[in-house]
Amino acid sequence: MQLGGYEPEKLGLATELCDRYGQGYGEINLNCGCPSQRVSQRSFGAKLMLEPDLVREIVAAMGRRTSKPITVKCRIGADNRDSYEELQEFIMAAHSGGVNKFIIHSRKCILKGLTTKQNREIPPLKYEVVHRLCRDFPELTFVLNGGITTFAQAQTHLDPSGYHHAYSVDGIDGTEGNRMVEVLPPVHGCMIGRQAWSHP
Repeated sequence: MQLGGYEPEKLGLATELCDRYGQGYGEINLNCGCPSQRVSQRSFGAKLMLEPDLVREIVAAMGRRTSKPITVKCRIGADNRDSYEELQEFIMAAHSGGVNKFIIHSRKCILKGLTTKQNREIPPLKYEVVHRLCRDFPELTFVLNGGITTFAQAQTHLDPSGYHHAYSVDGIDGTEGNRMVEVLPPVHGCMIGRQAWSHP
């Protein structure tokens, strides 16, 4: 069950209702990834990525109302808050509020200037960022989302031998340097979204 909002007390109450009536759900998820302008104008969805301390407060309030796990779905960044260090700060804030599982759309979102559809297509996918989180937070669970349309694609991210990320290193003089390969841990799961209802 996924909830959207920005007020800790209201989300706590909503969680309590989900816990009471949603017996078939295994976890309750906070939406920190929706880039819709209508959603961001009301200060929730991906806009919450700009406020990690508020997210900590929200998930803690949700966790107090249920015995089910509280999870977070988010992006790798939003607007200018898109460095890896800022993403780590967001993960640590949510984790300190009780979250151990993250479903991460592996592209940032631009809250002003792109439509919801454009935010699913224009910002580049950076799968390696989610794999690095698996390396840097081995105690947490990360599910990869974004652009995965086949089982074969999912397997490349779930391969026990690791995810091989190729990148180039430019020379000191600005010339193109060597092609390097970074081997990163596999993710713990892959989410397939719109592809599933487009091609059941």
